[in-house]
Amino acid sequence: MLLDHVKEKFAVGATTFVLQIPTRTFGSAILTRNAQPRPALQLSEVAFSVYYPTHSDLSTKKYRYLDWIVRPIRGSLAGIAYFTGIPSWLLQPIFFFYASLIKIPVHSNAPMLPPTAKGDYTKTWPLVVFSHGLAGQRTTYSHLCARIASRGKVVVVMEHRDGSGTFCYPKSPETGKRDPLLYIKAADTSYGEKCKFEFRREQLELRRFEIYAAVDALKKLSVNGDRGNLSTIDNSELEWSDFRGNIGFDALQLTGHSFGAATLLSFLSHEPTKGFEPLPVTHALFLDPWLEPFEKPGPAQASRNALVRKVVLNSEGFTLWKDHMAQMIEVAKDWGNVSIYTIARATHQSFSDYKVLLPRLFIGRNVELLEKISELSVAFLDDCMEDTLALSSTREMEVETVKGRSGKEKRRLIANPGDIIVH
Repeated sequence: MLLDHVKEKFAVGATTFVLQIPTRTFGSAILTRNAQPRPALQLSEVAFSVYYPTHSDLSTKKYRYLDWIVRPIRGSLAGIAYFTGIPSWLLQPIFFFYASLIKIPVHSNAPMLPPTAKGDYTKTWPLVVFSHGLAGQRTTYSHLCARIASRGKVVVVMEHRDGSGTFCYPKSPETGKRDPLLYIKAADTSYGEKCKFEFRREQLELRRFEIYAAVDALKKLSVNGDRGNLSTIDNSELEWSDFRGNIGFDALQLTGHSFGAATLLSFLSHEPTKGFEPLPVTHALFLDPWLEPFEKPGPAQASRNALVRKVVLNSEGFTLWKDHMAQMIEVAKDWGNVSIYTIARATHQSFSDYKVLLPRLFIGRNVELLEKISELSVAFLDDCMEDTLALSSTREMEVETVKGRSGKEKRRLIANPGDIIVH
């Protein structure tokens, strides 16, 4: 089964890299759920996928489509089971007879298309970095990331190894073997649930480091052909020379969802991680940003980022979350140059692939909502947001009270699904 992607300008390839680094520990949290406690946030590898334009006539036998479920399947199964609390035996048939068959229509380890191959006058592909939310993985937002890449960009999709994903497979700094890392709850650490936001702030520190390290490694590869400690995650063959000279590093666009959007806010409000140069960020796209990890009113923007263009795309639920929306508006005022839009009837998960994994018959308007989110995201990154909004159904925010399925009253926006509320 293929995830349903709308065809765009270019076919898309994808490669997942790991960068070996000297082991680093972030923060003071101790992971206590294991028999032998250890630092909760310890990093010896930085992992990320790269989506990029490729040739349209590739053989799917040689460059197979990308698996949506991160391998090994049993690891992903254990991760989802632990995060959701659903017994793994109950999820096992779904994983092995359905989810394991889902493919992302991008070509694994395909050669990168040179920017001038199809008459494109740019000398290099623009660079975008994507940061996933809690319970996300490097494939969770494939629809959006592949769409952006298909428009002629290189998209670095982080696999944050801070315990925020349901599952990843890092190498142990002690044994050198790969050990599964499942989602880390605050209660799994020495901080406990009462100090969960302190743990989240330490995760943000690790995430900032990962972004700098990933971009730095990719830059060395592209500019100098220097692979250093970079390898493919499965040691598969790759035309490494295709990456040389084809990626632009003079402008960087950032996007992320939920805790990933919080990561961008944290990234833009801190000085560069020691050992790295500042990155030339031009655009920041915050998808349903989660602000609770920050002390109110929110992070203070560093002066060097004052000219960064910023857009917030909210779900209806996050907009109707009064305290959260009030904090978002305060942050927008403090930062300046921030536009906020809400997509009517979109939920927090509408920004990921999760709501479109079933056949179209069962997912209804979820496809259309994700298409609208993708359309607006690409428009912002392509600097044509105003033109796209002019062709969309927009309205001011109005709220009504209706009865839900349970008979209880609830608030909702006065709008049609997919309408864009301009704040």
